[in-house]
Amino acid sequence: MQRKLPTRFPEYNFHNIILVGHSNGGDISAWLANKGKPYISKIVTLDNRRVTLPKTAQIQVLSIRATEYPTAESVLLTEEEQDIYHSCIIEIESSKHMDLSDYGAISVKQRVESLIKGFLSGQDCNTLKSRNIATLE
Repeated sequence: MQRKLPTRFPEYNFHNIILVGHSNGGDISAWLANKGKPYISKIVTLDNRRVTLPKTAQIQVLSIRATEYPTAESVLLTEEEQDIYHSCIIEIESSKHMDLSDYGAISVKQRVESLIKGFLSGQDCNTLKSRNIATLE
């Protein structure tokens, strides 16, 4: 698809793709990013559960987490790995897995939207985490 879509949609840059996915969609995004595809620049996962986030500085990662279920440690990056790879993991307090989908609570969806917009505009993880906390107040 990465080779075929540019001819159908020449207005898009298919050499600088941002993948966003909830749950299994986040797992698929992480899986593809782990394959080292040079056209993936960023991924955003919304409570993915099974596939380890990429460990590379070539792909920026934002992973927004719900608190409803624990995630296996092997899926998430440690604090040290987040610093090394310029990745960011943010947990939305008291949120449910489905809150991070189209069916979620409006307040959670607004926080997710704010975090993604900040990430895409180049805000660093500390700023994003501060933004997440500020929305609680």
